Amino acid sequence: MSDYYTLNTTALPGLVRENDISPGAVRATVAETLSGRTVIWEEPVNGGSSFDLIGGADYGWLTRADLAALAALASVVGAHYTLTLPDNSTKQVRFRNENAPAVEGTPAVARPNQAATDYYTNVRIKLMEV
Repeated sequence: MSDYYTLNTTALPGLVRENDISPGAVRATVAETLSGRTVIWEEPVNGGSSFDLIGGADYGWLTRADLAALAALASVVGAHYTLTLPDNSTKQVRFRNENAPAVEGTPAVARPNQAATDYYTNVRIKLMEV
């Protein structure tokens, strides 16, 4: 058992799952008819739950090299990856590129030429279980 998530081979120490209890079993679409009436369609969803792995200002910092590696994975069209959870169970996931950017962070120290070893805070990795 480890204390952190791992996406393929990239360790994500300190990141937490932001919306780990949110429901994902029902998908709803809301639209209005020409007469102005609201119509709601609901359907069950098997898998496909969306979640974010996040770090804050004082936890879950990742290096620029790690964020670049994750961004490279996110840029592969149609790819699925293995996310290993802290309890060593695994999920197949994809990056939510439809909700871009799928990988983001803020430099801990802003400067013109960030080094690969510089740390980034407020990390957010947007994933969807497949």
